[in-house]
Amino acid sequence: MIHVLALFAVLGLGVVVNAGSMSGTGYSFDAPQLAGATVQSFDSVAVGVYMTGVFANVTISSSTNMPYRISTDYAGNYNNPAIALENGTYDSGFTTNVLFQFANPVCAFAFNWGASDNAASLTVYSDAAGTNAIESMALPIASSSNNGEWYGLYDPSINSARIFFTVLPNNDGDWCFVDNLHYVGSVIPTPAAGWAGVALLSVMGLRRRR
Repeated sequence: MIHVLALFAVLGLGVVVNAGSMSGTGYSFDAPQLAGATVQSFDSVAVGVYMTGVFANVTISSSTNMPYRISTDYAGNYNNPAIALENGTYDSGFTTNVLFQFANPVCAFAFNWGASDNAASLTVYSDAAGTNAIESMALPIASSSNNGEWYGLYDPSINSARIFFTVLPNNDGDWCFVDNLHYVGSVIPTPAAGWAGVALLSVMGLRRRR
């Protein structure tokens, strides 16, 4: 097994093995786990109020009776370059959590996060319904920062993710922005030559042991 893992490293056949968290600033999303990520912004999405919306390979649903909104509110501020997802409006209330379901499993998921004034969290799941939790992380209070803060989680088999928003004792919500979803497919193609190398090294290892 050690020989095989070493060969993967030599051949550059990167495979996500463990779960973990990622973060950064400046809209760069430069974590190695996000290399080659698909990016879903909301710039070409119809603005409006949604309970469920399908955006390319991601279905986004409010998990409460309150909707979320795609809007140009405060464009250029709060890590919201243009059009972003908001977890509610001051007029219609706030949803306490939003579920992201991927059309195909992914191994990493991240997004710009802004305007939060209270604690929030992100959890990824191995099932589409968002019930079998894999990993969670706290989403920090971003307040009025506009430095492109982004956060995310990685794991080999993510089928859905959920952001939990804080509701205060007086039932006031926390208006937050989410934008520029980044996700990476969990199936990483391996070149035929790479598999041939694995087979060759395995045979050599067997011969040495004999």
